Amino acid sequence: MAATSGNRDTFIQSTISFLRYYDFDGINLDWEFPSVADKDRFTALCQETLQAFEAEVAGTSTPRLLLTAAVPSYMGNMAGYDIPQISMYLDYMNVMSYDFYSLADGFTRHHSPLFAGPSDFGNHLFFTSVNTV
Repeated sequence: MAATSGNRDTFIQSTISFLRYYDFDGINLDWEFPSVADKDRFTALCQETLQAFEAEVAGTSTPRLLLTAAVPSYMGNMAGYDIPQISMYLDYMNVMSYDFYSLADGFTRHHSPLFAGPSDFGNHLFFTSVNTV
């Protein structure tokens, strides 16, 4: 869908129609997770969607549709996002703060802890809201 400008435009125009028909406020782009090769395509999708949302309401009293995105909180999964660029086109970003721990870790932990625990070392230090190191 995001590979070409034409594909993106088809998606964007059908999205606007869908959102207006069902009286939604906007769309959350939840692309998990774009590859480095898709980084520019995702940025273009955000930019072109915002431009279309703005053009759709130009000269009317209709509120502009909201544009948001779900992005990872773990740096290892952020290679496909140009955060400084997409932040210019989004109303806000939802930071996905879950699935930090898995069976492979060998212990149970809160999904998005406030403070570091005894098993939080290495990359796990970045999974807490307050780094106590």
